Amino acid sequence: MNSAIQCLSNIPKLTEWAQVQEPSSDQITVNQAYTALIKSMWSGENSYVTPHNIKQRVSQHAPIFWDYAQKDSHEFMNSLLNALHAEFEQNNSSKEQSSIVTDLFCIRTEST
Repeated sequence: MNSAIQCLSNIPKLTEWAQVQEPSSDQITVNQAYTALIKSMWSGENSYVTPHNIKQRVSQHAPIFWDYAQKDSHEFMNSLLNALHAEFEQNNSSKEQSSIVTDLFCIRTEST
């Protein structure tokens, strides 16, 4: 989990996006947990941060992460990105705007 978060936090456009996000409700979402974690990691104010909230929120989308046993980092990264994208799709009434996940990680291929 930590290595996946470190990798994602070092994608400049994703980190820039996270740092400008504002909480939109009282309920903590995957988006809010992720952005709070990134802001805390990059603030320079903390010598360490604990990803407890993001783990809890991702576990709601992917129950395999409920416990604290060793898990595949790539699977966690996919689950986190899928949860961020799903929340965006759920909260976006206008289908014209794409999610940050789509913008950064989805590609289209064409056969010629």
